[in-house]
Amino acid sequence: MIWAGDFNRHHPMWDSNEDIRLFTNRAMGQAEQLINLLQEWDMVMTLPKGIHTLQHSAGGYSRPDNVFCSESIADLIIQCDVKHEMKPVKADHFPIVTILLCHWNG
Repeated sequence: MIWAGDFNRHHPMWDSNEDIRLFTNRAMGQAEQLINLLQEWDMVMTLPKGIHTLQHSAGGYSRPDNVFCSESIADLIIQCDVKHEMKPVKADHFPIVTILLCHWNG
């Protein structure tokens, strides 16, 4: 199973350590709900910590997007990274490219 998208949650587990301004009590409480679901479904984070996925209109960066997968398929993910150079002109989120190694028995 793979969960990918704009979770709009901030936490030191995935945000850059320099983004401490995002770690409010409210944000931490909201992130805990997601973290609990990740634990319940045995999910692991595949996008490495600290990679920004959004450029704010004022020029700053943050990480509301993430990619998680079942621990049982984590070894099949050979790449999970943000492609800053592929951001569409009017978009604020950067594309995340995830490549899985799939075995074909056909």
